[in-house]
Amino acid sequence: MVINNNLMASNANRFFGINSSGQAGSMEKLSSGMRINRAGDDAAGLAISEKMRNQIKGLGQASRNAQDGISLIQTAEGALGESHEMLQRMRELSIQALNDTYTASDREKIDLEVQALLDEIDGIAVKTEFNEQKLLAGEGGLEEAATTDDTATAAAMFRNAVTIEDGDDTTTGDVDGDDTTTGDVGATEETEASVEEQVAALKSQQDDIVSAQIDKFEAMEFASGVSTDGSYTQEVATGLKDAWTDIESYLAEMDTWEVEDGFNSMKLKEKMEYYDNNKTDSVARNAYENDADSGIVAYTYIEDNTLPEDDVISEYDDIADEIAALETESRFDESLTGSRVFSFHVGANQNQKVEVNIQAMGVLELELQDVNVLDKEAASAALGSIDAAIESISEQRAILGAAQNRLEHTIKNVDNTAENLQSAESNIRDTDMAEEMVQLTKFNILSQASQSMLAQANQAPQQILQLLG
Repeated sequence: MVINNNLMASNANRFFGINSSGQAGSMEKLSSGMRINRAGDDAAGLAISEKMRNQIKGLGQASRNAQDGISLIQTAEGALGESHEMLQRMRELSIQALNDTYTASDREKIDLEVQALLDEIDGIAVKTEFNEQKLLAGEGGLEEAATTDDTATAAAMFRNAVTIEDGDDTTTGDVDGDDTTTGDVGATEETEASVEEQVAALKSQQDDIVSAQIDKFEAMEFASGVSTDGSYTQEVATGLKDAWTDIESYLAEMDTWEVEDGFNSMKLKEKMEYYDNNKTDSVARNAYENDADSGIVAYTYIEDNTLPEDDVISEYDDIADEIAALETESRFDESLTGSRVFSFHVGANQNQKVEVNIQAMGVLELELQDVNVLDKEAASAALGSIDAAIESISEQRAILGAAQNRLEHTIKNVDNTAENLQSAESNIRDTDMAEEMVQLTKFNILSQASQSMLAQANQAPQQILQLLG
């Protein structure tokens, strides 16, 4: 027997520590409900469990994404349903206008409703949004939508970009849409200029350019056959004045004609060629070897003899370009064009997505801009255009319906996958409470036993005292 090293006590103490540690571990697992609370509990199991958790959370968000996608598609499809109804009403009106029981005046009234429906088809394409994203605007919906005030301001700036001159008074429009009048007479109420009024104002500016040239050369003074500023000889200046006078006369004469579409946007040379090709008995004067009353002769004389710094033909032609821009402007929204792809991420990993392509559904994209029922021929043509538009919208609605059904099946699959992964993750990470209670009971008993044995082992060295006594 020895007293320096109590091996029985050491052994009992070691097992007491092991049992206490096992008891603490079991209590932790039972308290948290988790079999793995730290990497040391099961390193491989923790790694697998964390990957599964990533997938489960990703699939949960994917399911919500798909549901949001269904909501977006339902919004777009509902709007197209309204467009469908309007087209069907337009078709009904077209068939009505084909009947000979209606007069031209009756058809005009029918056409009023047709045009209003066309405007609303554009309106639906512009106003249909989901989370501030335009759904039926095609490529135009990719740009940030302007606010109503910004749009109104931009429209007002464009409409009032033309200065309308009338005598000594000049009227311009300010950017807020309220017209401001400057000049000798103040206006109390002004309305925004229509396209026709703007074209008339621009034509007036062109006429002023021509008149200014006549006045310029008429007022020119000469000394020894040359203008006092040395720019023109008297012969050339007189020829230029007469050429501009001829052009002014030709333009005035053509204002009385029934001219072809696009005449107002012609450049000066094109107008003179048009005059030469269509004139009958000219009332223009000829003062400088223009016996043929030729507009192009007058134009060529001016072009060949005018100094570069006095060139106003380009200024005249620039205004013609402005007129062309005004006359080709459509009342329908030209930004409603092309298509836009909406992508819905419906998986827990990269590139797991469902895409749906939504075409722009404006009047121009549906090719309805020329639809009217003002006469039987137009009403008959309108039927074909409306039928084609109905087919386009039907096809788009079918695409949206197919995408919605696909997303609904996707949600079911994603939810099922998430459920199964959750079950698998639970098997790896969750505590089996019954089994762990068995372990806790075992460690409790062993801990108490080892504690008792440790106490007895500590009493063993006292037996040596009896030998010494």
